[in-house]
Amino acid sequence: MARVKLSIEQWQNRLTESFSVDGVVGGSLLPLFEAETLAGSKLYDTHRGHRHLSDCSQAFALETLSEVQKRHIPFLTSLVPEFPFIFVDFVMIFRRIRAVHVLSCEGYAGAAVTILREVKDRTILIAAVLMNRITYSALMGISPNDSNSISKTELDNIRRKRRGKIEREVIAEFVGKNSGLGAADLAALTLWTGLFDREMHGSFLSASTVGMPWLVGDSEFNLHGADNELMDAMFMNRFNETTWMYHRLLPNLQLEDCAFDRGWRRKWDILDESFWQMEKGLTDIGRPIGDAFIRFVDSKFPFDASSLLRH
Repeated sequence: MARVKLSIEQWQNRLTESFSVDGVVGGSLLPLFEAETLAGSKLYDTHRGHRHLSDCSQAFALETLSEVQKRHIPFLTSLVPEFPFIFVDFVMIFRRIRAVHVLSCEGYAGAAVTILREVKDRTILIAAVLMNRITYSALMGISPNDSNSISKTELDNIRRKRRGKIEREVIAEFVGKNSGLGAADLAALTLWTGLFDREMHGSFLSASTVGMPWLVGDSEFNLHGADNELMDAMFMNRFNETTWMYHRLLPNLQLEDCAFDRGWRRKWDILDESFWQMEKGLTDIGRPIGDAFIRFVDSKFPFDASSLLRH
């Protein structure tokens, strides 16, 4: 097909003419839209415990971020100059959690897990900052010894390499060989982190649960990811775990002179115990990750409702 420069109206009209079905541009997608809605409804109607904890924890996080934005930022920044940047990270993690929820509501559990991998890593990195193991500037690859005599491109490359090195070191300290975790817990958490990686690189988990039954002739291949109970279960477990990690960080958005009230602390405690209940359920069905993850959260995210931002 020869390329011919068209006006904006011309090439848009050509798309409309070529891909309209029953008067709808891209109308072939309509059955897919219906399948997506049905898949999400089935997931959340079937697993009410997950739905309640998901909705409540997200609502609580949004309430917390809104309160901080309205009342806390000036005071916290006066004591911790990097706080606005840390707060932005909190918001970005929350947006990723929301994106994951939206994907799951449309039946795309595997795609949601790939974003949860970033939530997992970023909560670990911010936890390290909040415990004063590293500064936020160091996490971003910024050094007081940065040279003024090199180009911006060179400086950006240096900082990018520093960020990668620091991120690997911090994550190894939390869930790797330098974590100090027991051998059994470390083995369970190594498998746990591997689940994120296997879905992130090549969609191996989704492909094996959806594609393999078709390849061996046990089922038809569904172009939409609905009715994949194994992936749904994997998603819900990983969502609860990574959201629990984020929940543990929220108390660090307060100081004594701008602390959250008793009602906030009560809600935080209820959610924290609810996450524990969900994870303990994995132990009850013989999954080693249950107790291993509980010990991981308690040791690496040692925050409670009374925790304060360190300065």
